[in-house]
Amino acid sequence: MLKYINKNKTHYHLIGIMFTLSEYKYKNIIMSYILNTLFQATQDMNVALKGQLITSKANISQNSYIQLHQLDLKPIEEIFYNLQAENPEAGGSYYKIRIWSLICWQPIHIALISIYACNGLPLMHQIGQFCHSTSIYGYFFEKDIFHQSSHDHLTRMAGEQLQTLFYPLLRKLKEHFSISFKTACYVLGDITLMYLLHLNKYLPHFKSVDLSHCAKIWIKVLNLPTSMLSNLTQDPVTHLWHYRRTSCCFAYQCHHQNLCLQCPKQPKPKKFKYPQPIVTIEPA
Repeated sequence: MLKYINKNKTHYHLIGIMFTLSEYKYKNIIMSYILNTLFQATQDMNVALKGQLITSKANISQNSYIQLHQLDLKPIEEIFYNLQAENPEAGGSYYKIRIWSLICWQPIHIALISIYACNGLPLMHQIGQFCHSTSIYGYFFEKDIFHQSSHDHLTRMAGEQLQTLFYPLLRKLKEHFSISFKTACYVLGDITLMYLLHLNKYLPHFKSVDLSHCAKIWIKVLNLPTSMLSNLTQDPVTHLWHYRRTSCCFAYQCHHQNLCLQCPKQPKPKKFKYPQPIVTIEPA
């Protein structure tokens, strides 16, 4: 069960313990506690989302992590070439989409969990991510700063920080790897909307949230195509939400891979047509 943090005027309710913010000596304790709660929440949602606070990077190998705002392509290049070596049959489209998805998935997921499970937001534009041979998972922050406000305000703040994080790097990747800006935006939107559905499924209180409203806000604050919202639908009978991806990950081009269930290349399901009632006319 995920733990939640609720804001109540000048107090923070932390798992039944009340701290008054006017007492400055507790401030660092509170911020550290909240950030640790975020780390626990993200790992409860996905074991790969292991977060930590690192005050010094002296003991971390330079190529073992990436901070997107530094626009350093060396760790990204290494992963890109490892993907090529591991799946030489996949082709350039797969490598490009895969590397961009790896870069984006954690910051988006962490921002969503932070806002809707912890009612706050760390410094997303300064997030660090750990690089592995052909993947990126695990993250860290260097400062235990955590902003708290309304969900709508935090979402706008997250959008600004994530745009600052993603788009300058995307422009460099476009020059270096010829990644399509339009396709990259579709991938970013797919990740965001699919993770919103993920929260809707696993966070109990999130089921009462207007998912359509949340999706519109996130697409707007990330400056993404609004046409993507048409792929988010709700079943009129079960009231379950479904999303069909706008972009293809091209993973099917790797050996022994099939199309993803949400892939846009999957044939669209035929709409069920109810049989017309048989009308019998009694003879006069």
